Amino acid sequence: MSNEYVLASKKEGLMKFVEKPLYGAIVVLMFPIGIVLMTGCARHPKHSPPSVETNLHTYDVIVKDVDGNPIENAEVEYTSKNQTFLQDTGAEYTGTDGAVSIEVKATPDPKYTFPGGYNTVFEYTAKKEGYNSVRGIMRSRARTLVFEKDHVTLIKPTDYLDQDFISSAEGIELKVKILAIVDLIKSQGLLSKALLQKRSIKLLEFKAKRYLSIGFDSVNVYNVLQLNRYDIGKRLFHQIVRKILGPLNQHISDPRAFYGYDIVIRGRTKSLAGKYAPIEDIMYSFFIPIDAVREYKNKDISGQALLDRSIILMDDERVEFRLQ
Repeated sequence: MSNEYVLASKKEGLMKFVEKPLYGAIVVLMFPIGIVLMTGCARHPKHSPPSVETNLHTYDVIVKDVDGNPIENAEVEYTSKNQTFLQDTGAEYTGTDGAVSIEVKATPDPKYTFPGGYNTVFEYTAKKEGYNSVRGIMRSRARTLVFEKDHVTLIKPTDYLDQDFISSAEGIELKVKILAIVDLIKSQGLLSKALLQKRSIKLLEFKAKRYLSIGFDSVNVYNVLQLNRYDIGKRLFHQIVRKILGPLNQHISDPRAFYGYDIVIRGRTKSLAGKYAPIEDIMYSFFIPIDAVREYKNKDISGQALLDRSIILMDDERVEFRLQ
């Protein structure tokens, strides 16, 4: 074998040896570059914003009279809010069932990352000519379809008069004066500690004398562990009786029509020692002569002298109150 052949063979083998690793290295180097290029060319998927779920809160207002009968064509003015944003204002009129129904769109509170806080507010005023208007407010945070409902009683001044007294032919002029006093009590809020009882105003006979009777409900609940029945009666005299005698003496006093006033008050008591102790009623009646009221308002006699000339019943038992 010649030297030229050996050298040629060695050269060829050397070239093959060099070419193989070089080719492999190029392939290895190009593979990640291809991946990078492919990755760079691929489109990233777009993430669409989550959809906002909208629900409905339905608010019903049912308007009735003092006897529970639906009032037709009563106007319900309203304002609705979704979250803190005003959504709608308007007015609807009740049908024969005395009801209106308003839908309010509810969306989640954006402060939360999860669905929640479907806050809506519904404010309304129910009114009809001849009746005292009533305002109310309802709220909901429900995530699903919800129905909120308010029952509203509209009252007219004659609703405070006893039905037999209204239908009687006597005392027409007196009834007109009484209705004026009712408006005064309601419009000016003369009694913050009591509510005028419906169907309570009437003329009645007591001990052969005629009295104009008016009923009130105390708004306070008294703790029997701190005040006894006599203490409660004296407080009711100061909070209610003394305040109502002024308007009565000024606007209604008529010795020809009646002898005195019968101020009836339903007091409420509870023992705060027990969480679930029941509320119990105590009935007080103050039979006060007209002339004694006049002298008291003219500052001719004291409150104690006024009580001494009156007849006081506590749960239908005659009692006496000492103010000092």
